Amino acid sequence: MQSPHVIEDNNREASLLCKETRSLLDEAEKSGDDMIRKRVEEKLKHLSKTLDTYKTLIASEPVHKRDVWFRRHQAKWNEYEDLRKGLQRLGAKMHPSSNSARDALLSGARKTISQVGNAWDEATSIARSSQMISDLQKQGVGVLGNLSEQKDTLKAARRKLLDVLNTLGVSRSLLSVIERRQNIDKYIVYGGIAVTLLILITLLYFRYT
Repeated sequence: MQSPHVIEDNNREASLLCKETRSLLDEAEKSGDDMIRKRVEEKLKHLSKTLDTYKTLIASEPVHKRDVWFRRHQAKWNEYEDLRKGLQRLGAKMHPSSNSARDALLSGARKTISQVGNAWDEATSIARSSQMISDLQKQGVGVLGNLSEQKDTLKAARRKLLDVLNTLGVSRSLLSVIERRQNIDKYIVYGGIAVTLLILITLLYFRYT
């Protein structure tokens, strides 16, 4: 366990730095001396490091003492924040042009961020549009593929239909030929019968006369 004097020494050092910084800040506000203002900045840096060490030391203290040291540290930290804000106000008062430049820089940064955001939105919109076009192209290719398949199917069906029609045409021609042949054969039979009857009648006539 650390010596109890370490944290006490750190607490006294923080108190002294707060007092010295407050005095220098008051003097800088009255005189407007930039050198004194810079000394205030250095004191605040030192005070910040001291308070960081102070906080680390509190964690090494016995549990029943930590709450007391934590409240003391918090009081010093609040005073540090008040001094830091006072220094910022003093800087703004002594160097208004710097504030204007800083404001202009921040404004430019905000404008740039806005432009980047708009560019990002446009890029995102273009990417979405490109994806939609790509999807439409894929759908178009799919439709064309289906139409091509349907076309091939229709061609095949047309060929089969033509084959059937051609077959039917040949069958009809063949039936017509057979029908004509049957008619001719019928006429030949009828003619033969007539001739035979005529011969028989003639023979009978000459026989009985």
